Amino acid sequence: MFHLTAMVMKTKSFTISNVNEVHGKMDACMNEDFHARIAFVFATPRKEIIQELSDAFSRYDIHVVGSSSGGNILVDKNSDPIFEDEVVVTLVELNDAHYAYFSIEQKGNSSFEFGKEIGSWGSENFKKPSFIVIASGLSLNGQEFVEGIMDTAGKDITMFGGLAGDDTKFEQNYVFSGKKVLKNGAIAIAFDPKHIDMRGIATSGWVGLGKDLIITSSESNIVYSIDNEPALKVYKNTWMCRTTTFRPLE
Repeated sequence: MFHLTAMVMKTKSFTISNVNEVHGKMDACMNEDFHARIAFVFATPRKEIIQELSDAFSRYDIHVVGSSSGGNILVDKNSDPIFEDEVVVTLVELNDAHYAYFSIEQKGNSSFEFGKEIGSWGSENFKKPSFIVIASGLSLNGQEFVEGIMDTAGKDITMFGGLAGDDTKFEQNYVFSGKKVLKNGAIAIAFDPKHIDMRGIATSGWVGLGKDLIITSSESNIVYSIDNEPALKVYKNTWMCRTTTFRPLE
């Protein structure tokens, strides 16, 4: 969860049940008193929906930070904040001079080098920028990706974001810009700290289940064995999963 503070900043949020509702909701929001420049869009990970959303938002002069997800949250006093199938959109009005936008494909780079590229880009635009970054690609190592950004942008930067989801199917996730849908890429925004103050908190509601286990073999963020047993075997036995539940990563 993060919070942006600027001299003048307005936001509007809404949900849609199908892509045909995009133009009606967007046109209702965009008026003389509100000129959105950034749209954060979170949607179901179905490829056809993602492509249609990207195409729909391309009609507007706006920077889209779009991502597939595993369920969406929009806090509204009048409804349940959890939206399983709906698309959640937040529009932000900002001065164009106070942020920079970047849509980039990984193109075979390692996770660390990919992160370095984004960190260098941000630092070229602003001195000690803060970042919002969302990345796709099931094989992307999130830790190494973040370390790469910090390697070129600085260890003390403020950064929020995450990896695109796919409803825990582990088949394919996406980010999209309104011009492109990327299976292995990232959407990044760098903010000028002279004008945009970005702060936030990281919280978790996880509760431990079952007995304590020990990772006995791993490399980077890949676990090979738990309590000296193959990690997949332990996982399947613990959660009583069928072999067909798991798909190989390409």
